[in-house]
Amino acid sequence: MKPSVFSPITGKKLLLTVLISLALCLTLPVSSAEHEWDHRYTLTGIVTDANGEIATDTPVFLDCSPENANQQICGHNEGRNSTTDNNGSYLLILHIHITDHGSEIYLLVENKSFRHVLDLEGDNGQAEEGDRTATMNIALPSCCYTLTGIVTAANGEIATDVPVFLDCSPENANQNICGHSEGRNSITDNNGSYSLELHIHSNDHGSEIYLLVENKSFRHVLDLEGDNGQAEEGDRTATMNIDLSAPSEQKSMSNETILIGVSFGLVLILIMMMAINFRKSDPATTKDKSFQNRTDLLSCPKCDTKLKDTNLINHLMKRHHYSESDAAEELKSQTLP
Repeated sequence: MKPSVFSPITGKKLLLTVLISLALCLTLPVSSAEHEWDHRYTLTGIVTDANGEIATDTPVFLDCSPENANQQICGHNEGRNSTTDNNGSYLLILHIHITDHGSEIYLLVENKSFRHVLDLEGDNGQAEEGDRTATMNIALPSCCYTLTGIVTAANGEIATDVPVFLDCSPENANQNICGHSEGRNSITDNNGSYSLELHIHSNDHGSEIYLLVENKSFRHVLDLEGDNGQAEEGDRTATMNIDLSAPSEQKSMSNETILIGVSFGLVLILIMMMAINFRKSDPATTKDKSFQNRTDLLSCPKCDTKLKDTNLINHLMKRHHYSESDAAEELKSQTLP
């Protein structure tokens, strides 16, 4: 029998070589895998700001926050980012597997998240290199809110040259909105019209603001979603006419404040009722009240003379020769139940 071509030593060397090669493959950085087209995904686009202008030098991140993170994708790409150039363009290269097809990722720009769905198969349903590049333009939501209207004086005439302020007084201020817009104002023109531009975020939807005109406050509720419930550019302009003959308005108390006030009132009433019941049940108080209430009802047991309690003892001792102790006993019998 011929000896084996592979000696025991050669077999051990081969096994060692395989293990080392496998270890090297497993320890290769993710970036090296991105040289293969089926591990690389390039997302490009243009970022525009709230005014529709090109946003330059603006960071674009893969959003790996807890609420938006795709754990598997973020595991390979956390911290990946790009910055827009002078044309507002960004280019973000991600490490993406074919199994990520259809997954959602989010880009984070100016603290706003923008959704993107990974389409790795294209229209023909086949994974091809051309499907590894996608375009996603990003329009940052507007932070401007324009409030316009006409101011009429108390006599019904158009009010010209009248300042219109955002009311940031302690009783009417929305702290979040006033932090961005305090001091904003407008002055009515020859037609009584004003135009007030405020810095308002989408999460301010439904909030109350107040305009201050001629030391009167007028309430306005921010509707940033319109009739269809979607935040659109058209919802960033509203009309609010102001009649100075109307009474001033103030911020209504919140339900929580009302509940606290009612609860405090009920507790106070309960304490007062307990105090009254305690006094009624106190024997010493009952004796004192009985003694006081019956002072005009005492009568002499000998001559039926009506006497005050303070005079009964003297009357009995001087007129009827009672001893002091007997007179006191008679007073006690008439004043205590």
